[in-house]
Amino acid sequence: GTARPSFARFILEHQKQYQLEDKQLGYIAGGMFAAGSDTTASAITIMMMAATIYTDAQTHVQEELDDVMGRTQLPTFADQEMLPQVTVFMLESLRWRPVTLGGFAHRATKDIIWNNYLIPAGATVIGNHWAIANDPKVFPEPHKFNP
Repeated sequence: GTARPSFARFILEHQKQYQLEDKQLGYIAGGMFAAGSDTTASAITIMMMAATIYTDAQTHVQEELDDVMGRTQLPTFADQEMLPQVTVFMLESLRWRPVTLGGFAHRATKDIIWNNYLIPAGATVIGNHWAIANDPKVFPEPHKFNP
């Protein structure tokens, strides 16, 4: 009863309205609590910035939403396969401007051999999202927004 207004609180209070199963809610709200709700706000802000700057891409997303969902209903996770433009726009937005440069900590659940290095079980691994997203071997034009 003392939580300030936030996206996490909103999504928790509207679970049934948005038809979120407990597992889906856990990914959304749980990830926000682990990372802080500022992370979610940053992700939304990044996508809004991309939509503002790259109006052609945003137009394709809106057209797809209108064609698939119409103007009277909101998409759910069950609609994701029918909304590839929405998905690639979100993914490209977060590649183009990652919420966190270093990524989030993960723990190895078993010993892993990678490039002749041992990552022992229990080790904390943090991927460098910025370096991966800007590697021209992985993304030939890393500074171009290309959903």
